Amino acid sequence: MKLMLSPDLGLPVDVAGEAIAILAKRGAGKTTTARVLVEELRGCDVQTVILDPVGAWWGLRSSADGRSAGLSLPVLGGAHGDVPLEATAGRLIADVVVDTGQSAVIDLSDFSKTQQRQFVVDFAERLYLRKARERTLLHVVLEEADEFVPQRVSAGDARMVGAIEQLVRRGRGRGIGLTMISQRSASLNKAVLEQADVLVAMRTTGPRDRAAIEAWVSKQDVDGADEVLPSLPSLETGEAWVWNPERALLRRVRIRRSRTFDSSQTPKAGEARVAPKEVAAIDLAALGEQIAATAERAKENDPAELRRQIRDLKGELARRPTERETVEVEKVIEVPMLSERERALLEKTARRFDELMPRVESLVGVLDSVKALLERVAAHGEQAAPAAVRPSRPVAAQPVARPPARPTPSPRPDGDARVSGPQQKILDALAWFAAIGVSTPKRTVIAALAGVSPKSSGFEKNLSTLRTAGLIDYPAGGRLALTGDGDAAAARPASMPSDADLHAAIFTMVSGPQASILRDLIDHYPTALSRDAIAASVGVSPSSSGFEKNLSTLRSFELVDYPERGFVVALPILFPSEGA
Repeated sequence: MKLMLSPDLGLPVDVAGEAIAILAKRGAGKTTTARVLVEELRGCDVQTVILDPVGAWWGLRSSADGRSAGLSLPVLGGAHGDVPLEATAGRLIADVVVDTGQSAVIDLSDFSKTQQRQFVVDFAERLYLRKARERTLLHVVLEEADEFVPQRVSAGDARMVGAIEQLVRRGRGRGIGLTMISQRSASLNKAVLEQADVLVAMRTTGPRDRAAIEAWVSKQDVDGADEVLPSLPSLETGEAWVWNPERALLRRVRIRRSRTFDSSQTPKAGEARVAPKEVAAIDLAALGEQIAATAERAKENDPAELRRQIRDLKGELARRPTERETVEVEKVIEVPMLSERERALLEKTARRFDELMPRVESLVGVLDSVKALLERVAAHGEQAAPAAVRPSRPVAAQPVARPPARPTPSPRPDGDARVSGPQQKILDALAWFAAIGVSTPKRTVIAALAGVSPKSSGFEKNLSTLRTAGLIDYPAGGRLALTGDGDAAAARPASMPSDADLHAAIFTMVSGPQASILRDLIDHYPTALSRDAIAASVGVSPSSSGFEKNLSTLRSFELVDYPERGFVVALPILFPSEGA
């Protein structure tokens, strides 16, 4: 199957999973070209979603002359929407898109610039996350793409630009392709434009806009620039250069006529806008059910709802000591005291409950941990102790935050007498990484899984002992590896570990404020966040010494870095499943 942009040019359907840029001045036919592309994608059953900030795409529902049905896809939001759209619904709509496989026009024209930014950030970030597991082919079209990925990135735009760049740069591996349409090539972010796989260049006259196209061409190690660039100002309406260096394709073509209604056309003075008489039918009832079902699932996993459940459990936990004290008075039974270490752990982890867990999976893990603690406190209450000494008041139990996700080893019938407990944890951590294909992880993450600081002298001493014993080796700077003997002495994890397990282990190694900073950076990886944005997210002043110290500590652990002045980014070390 081919995407027939013109009678003599057909692109392979695989292009739907790549990044395409359609650049031209106003009136040169760029939106018509994009509409033809969407018609071809839908003709090949490729799921297609259009983000439309100007309300120009609703005409896809009707034929070119407006007298018969066009493409059967719903319009969400805008003046012609089948259903209304809220600016806060970006995550929900991304879930609907992934769960249903539904193509759609998402009309953002009723939103302010701030509302558009909020919707696009939530939609793009959620879509990228969900498509990690649902890797069916999906193509996203960005009308007026320079509004979403501008060349000049303000502080308010940084997260949106990062989210779109992530789709362009890394979406291909998750089945996501993207088309960027712009009449202002010079205003389109160059870092994003340079990553386009296919360029469709139409009539362009402005020197700065032509320079932006020339910059893309200069990044391609192919011939043809001498022919393409001088011809851009003289191209006729609907005429385009289609350039795909990866497939050695460079062709000057006339884009075929669109088969759907041109709702982007501006009526001439004194003329009324022509409206189509017939549009494709949409099963609104089914669409409503799909959105409602997705919304219900989101509510069930909503952090606010889970926090409410946690508060209820905390209340029940706080009441347990009082109930037990009444029993003690009547039966004169001593309740064993918690150790100082346990009490310190309870007090520390109690504070972490009030932090917003950004990942629903983590919050579910918290609930499981609280329930486990309830069972443990109940078990303490059932144990009778000598009556010689009785506490004047019971220790108030506190809830425990999510336990560290250490590797769960498979039982081994024998052990290695040469290895101490802390050293065994190091060997097991290396085996944990080997299970996901990372044979030479960095010391910092091994320390995290072993439950120690990578800067501690004890950790360094244990590494030295294991190396002397021939159980580990140092294959490269800052990295560790099991030897054959070490592999035999290590306990393999009973279940396949994940990046989230590593994150949970690291969160227990660092302080609470450091964990909050790290969670925010992990959620936005690989996008760099400004220090101001991070500080606002975790609720501290960006100029405070404590905030600066926490960033410095995370950097010394080789978990984050400063890619440019004023910005911080999580490092690939935190995502071993992606090849760190």
